Amino acid sequence: MLGITLFFAAFVVACSDKDNLSPQLYVPENSLKVDSSKVEEAYDVIATQTIRYFLDQAKTSVSAEYPTRMSDALSPQFITMSDTTKNNLFRLILKAMETALSTSLKNGCRTFSSYFVKFNSIGVDGKKIVLSGKLMVPPKNVTLKGIILVSHYTITDDAECPSKGYQLENLLASLGYALSFSDYIGFGYSRLLPQTFLAESITAQSNVDMGLASYNFLKEQGYTFQNSTNDVWLTGYSQGGAIALATQKLIEEKYADKFNIKRTLCGGGPYDLEETYKAVCSGEASSLPPSLAPLVLLGMDYGYSLHLDFSKFFKGDMLKKYKELYFSKLYTTTDISAALKGAKITDVFSEDAQNYDSKIMKGLSKYLKMSSLCDWSPKAPIWMYHSTKDDYIPFTNAENAIAGFKRNNSTATIETDFGDHGSHVAGGVRYYMKLIDLLK
Repeated sequence: MLGITLFFAAFVVACSDKDNLSPQLYVPENSLKVDSSKVEEAYDVIATQTIRYFLDQAKTSVSAEYPTRMSDALSPQFITMSDTTKNNLFRLILKAMETALSTSLKNGCRTFSSYFVKFNSIGVDGKKIVLSGKLMVPPKNVTLKGIILVSHYTITDDAECPSKGYQLENLLASLGYALSFSDYIGFGYSRLLPQTFLAESITAQSNVDMGLASYNFLKEQGYTFQNSTNDVWLTGYSQGGAIALATQKLIEEKYADKFNIKRTLCGGGPYDLEETYKAVCSGEASSLPPSLAPLVLLGMDYGYSLHLDFSKFFKGDMLKKYKELYFSKLYTTTDISAALKGAKITDVFSEDAQNYDSKIMKGLSKYLKMSSLCDWSPKAPIWMYHSTKDDYIPFTNAENAIAGFKRNNSTATIETDFGDHGSHVAGGVRYYMKLIDLLK
């Protein structure tokens, strides 16, 4: 096994970048403006980059070429895992890579093209905004199964966004899909804006618009699809899990004639923001790092134009530093944790912010409820994954979502993969490796 790992890690193939195109401020509706592109060998994408990513996760240093992502705040937890857990996870990773490599060769995917793009979407003010993302596709000789709309997990450093960093979902291109990654508002081309985080509908909108533009671009470029419909799969873990489900909801409500959702595969998501917020503040059911918790308030504030007075919500170093730490997009969540010097939630949130029944929280609670995903009736099939031992996003999120679907008489085929998949981080690794088998 070690020999295979070393072989993959040593197999590095240089990428051939095309000339960068000049930035374009206007993009026609539902089309992509390509800023740059590159072609990479399949072995490099599937093996070398993936192993390098996990090696970076297992140590404190961060690769300059492939910034630690999943998420960076979780890296310390990965480091402190037992050797048995790490070994089990690495075995899963190697098995998934083996499956991806063999399927890639079978499908004729010996190279992948990545396009770094801009596209039109809708901003928090309801006006047009230009966002960025990445489109990753197999060669044109491969008839595409469809497009996977990938929802990325939580980041705070612009260098980690899809158009600039490495994504574990890259492996899925080997299975014969095009991958559509939106950077979301607040990253990439729109990095000077705050991120909308879990303001679900506005973040999901960027996925939809990137997906529409990707489909049109691929057809224009001569890529072929197995079906004439715009078949899409929606994936995401943690924040991405919630955004993937929100994307399904938005498509079914407003874009049902534009997409054919084959399946949503969501994992470890905060589908019930009210219960998640309470759990984080109580510290009883969630040990979410204080570096991540403020993103909920900041995302609601910008996403819904609330103009909150954060002197009533934050305190201590968080109140002094939050603009620099979160709005500059220069700091990973690990950097933010270090800046907070081991602070607990009680050190960064005011007493009123921790009390869900307080006056300031009563005004915010309706927006947390608005961005929750437990009160609607899905139509397309869903595969929902969640660890019963998730220490960041309580398992009650999955239970409440499923209960809400049933309460709203959903006719969707819903499959679940619940069980002791380990912590939020360990569960995340297992989620991504399971996607290989589910989508091959």
